[in-house]
Amino acid sequence: MKRSVTLRPVIALSVALAAFVGPTAQAQDTKKGDDPPVAAENDERIDRLVRGLNIPALTKKPELVAARVRDLLASRHPRAYADLRARVLRTSEKPVIVLEIARAILADPDAGDLLDALVERLRVERGSGLSATLAGPLRNVDAPVLARLAEFARARGRAPEFRSAAIDVLGRTGREDALPLLLDLWGGPDELLREPARRAFVGIAPVVGTLAEARAMWSEMNDGPYPIPLNEMLRRRIREQTRELATHSDSDQQDLARRYRETAERALPHLPLTEILAAELLESPVTSLRIAAAKRLAGYPFDRETDGAAARQAAGKALFTALRHEDDAEAERAVLAALAPLASVLRDNVNAKSLRALLQRAIGPDVSRDIRSQTLALLGALKEKRAIAPLQKAYDELADTDPEMRQEILGTLEETGSDLTSWLIVQVNSEGDERIVKKIVAILGRTPRPEAISAFTRLLQHSDDDEVREFVATSLGNIWVRLKSEDALRALVEHGLTDASTSVRRATVRLLGNRIPEGEAVVLPALKRVAHDKREQMSVRTAAAEALRSFAGLASFEHLVDVLDVEAIWAVYADLVKVELARDPTLSAQVIGQARQMWDTGSGPGQARAVALLREVIGSRDGLWETGEGRGLFREQLAEWLIESGKPPEAAAVAQELLDAEGQTEDPRARWELLTARALRRCRTDDSQTRCQTMLASLAAAELPADLRARVYFELGLVQLERGDPTAALGALDEVDREHLPVEHRSALTSSKADARRASEEEHARVIALVEVLGTGTPEEAEAETSLKGLGQRAMRHVYDALDQSSTDAAYQRRLLRAASLLLGVTISPDEDTPEKLAEAVSNAKAGLEKVMRSRRSGSR
Repeated sequence: MKRSVTLRPVIALSVALAAFVGPTAQAQDTKKGDDPPVAAENDERIDRLVRGLNIPALTKKPELVAARVRDLLASRHPRAYADLRARVLRTSEKPVIVLEIARAILADPDAGDLLDALVERLRVERGSGLSATLAGPLRNVDAPVLARLAEFARARGRAPEFRSAAIDVLGRTGREDALPLLLDLWGGPDELLREPARRAFVGIAPVVGTLAEARAMWSEMNDGPYPIPLNEMLRRRIREQTRELATHSDSDQQDLARRYRETAERALPHLPLTEILAAELLESPVTSLRIAAAKRLAGYPFDRETDGAAARQAAGKALFTALRHEDDAEAERAVLAALAPLASVLRDNVNAKSLRALLQRAIGPDVSRDIRSQTLALLGALKEKRAIAPLQKAYDELADTDPEMRQEILGTLEETGSDLTSWLIVQVNSEGDERIVKKIVAILGRTPRPEAISAFTRLLQHSDDDEVREFVATSLGNIWVRLKSEDALRALVEHGLTDASTSVRRATVRLLGNRIPEGEAVVLPALKRVAHDKREQMSVRTAAAEALRSFAGLASFEHLVDVLDVEAIWAVYADLVKVELARDPTLSAQVIGQARQMWDTGSGPGQARAVALLREVIGSRDGLWETGEGRGLFREQLAEWLIESGKPPEAAAVAQELLDAEGQTEDPRARWELLTARALRRCRTDDSQTRCQTMLASLAAAELPADLRARVYFELGLVQLERGDPTAALGALDEVDREHLPVEHRSALTSSKADARRASEEEHARVIALVEVLGTGTPEEAEAETSLKGLGQRAMRHVYDALDQSSTDAAYQRRLLRAASLLLGVTISPDEDTPEKLAEAVSNAKAGLEKVMRSRRSGSR
């Protein structure tokens, strides 16, 4: 019974067109009948979908493009179809959008109105990358699409190029049911279509050359009781031509061989694995076909098979069989290249005959180097342990000749995964070629065994080749790391660190940086010694610092502290600090402690490094907390050291950053305000000291811990003394609890109080002298009044104290009352000149003075 695809093309085409055009027209009629509100709403939705395809970011998400395109097609809306058509035809359109529209058109049997636009675009894009990309969706089309393409090809009103493109698309579908359509076009009356149809037909069925052959093949496929699949037909043709080639006379051989080769080469890309193996192309009498078949298997998509592993094993078995009989070098190379990606599946599945074929090509005589190399690599990938003894024998027989082949044999032996330590030690002890020595050392280092240590130690001591000794040091390092061998560690420290070559010493140092606790007692002193050795190359000293960093982390500071004046070593340590703090911010206190240790050396370089470290940390990461264990701790310590090193403006700026920062925990704000005030006091400008005094007065009025309170009053007294207010300074210093003041400030407290007291007494005497002039009617009286007003609050305290002690001298009291009036700006005098009224006026004056002094103290906060 014939398949449905054998129907006359015209009939098939008519049926397809009826199914194709009907739903679309019906959808358009439905669209016309929509109510106006519904139509308007639908128009708006279509506009949104169309605009959405213009979003640039959408092209990065093909699945979203596909969804929008499907929605537009499903709408059957004229505006949607018009936009999709324009996009398909527009060569500037994004390829991803064109591809998704093509997929949607080919998958939607009712979207045929857009198929001609796709064919036109494929005509324009013929041979381009987009054309090749669109070939994928073409292989999934249905019969109606094939029929519509055939209709385009026959449409005499279309341009010849368009009709040819439609035929080309038919061929590119790869569909077997496109063959009758193409056959009809090939043998049809239109000469313009015959050659494009022939090319398309042969592209799908590459075993025919003439129209007669094509008709015969199609008839054979469909005229029997059971349809024959195209793949089966391809295989039959190849077998027929193979038999023809074997039975015909010599005069016919050349033409038959040519036809056979052309048929097979065209069919190979289309044949599944079973057909390739059944056609026995790997054993073809034509060398080029054996090569083509091997190359096809080298790139065959085995994962598409039902059982990928079984398919790979079947291919491998056929390739091994072919290799046993192959005598052409190019074909051998192709077969070996095809076996290479199958090696992991073929392990333990290589029979004795195939192994002999491999060994013959690996170590046999008269074998080209490239085939030998390919075979040795394949034996290694196969992990073929049966090859070990023959390969070792071949290696021994080469003696000191052919180092390249010996290196390849060593590589294959290593790939087998067997323990070759004893044999390799014998070889390395007798080897004279440094290249081979390095290869053996590398193998022994990658598969470490303690037996190799003595051989390595000997090489490290006596080899004249720097590279060999570096290889040895690396291998000893691997043994030390993996086996914790004390002998390996001892060889590295005793010989690697003292080697004449800088590269060997540097490599040894880096290997010792592996954090292995068992080696701490030996490794850390050795690395410290190298880092401190001024005679050593700087690159080696820096490598030692890096190794210490790797081994000990922040604890490496203890080994490097004395050489942090070396710029390269300092850079290693500073970077370590930043990395460790990024990993664990709670290490802040430890880092501060290390910086303090540098500061406490008292040396200029040490203190400069301490400050530099804090600045590095502060500027390194935004993620550090501003308080607690984070950036606040570093800023606070930095400000302290800047004050101590005589840089108060920088200290004030850093301290202000503390006050301005938004901390993630509760800020120790009072302590930071005191720190800022201390820095401001030392700036020695009027503005900075005014700010300092204001901040300290505010702190003094707050509830503070005893130690902080003592520091606040101490600083307040000092700034007041420096600003020429000894009486206020004395009052502040008297508030300092000596027991809670740091020991280093206690002597300063004593001396400052003595200075304040002496200056206060001098100021008191000066104020009283001015008071004595008041009321005398002398020219000096006006000058005294001006001086008292200039002293302001500083004079008030002395006048207040004098009023307190003047109860027996009425004239003196009147002069003091006159002074109080001047200072307060009001007239304070008794109504009557009686002792009682005078006493009342004195009391009022004292109250007024006290009120002003208290309010001004509050205002200075």
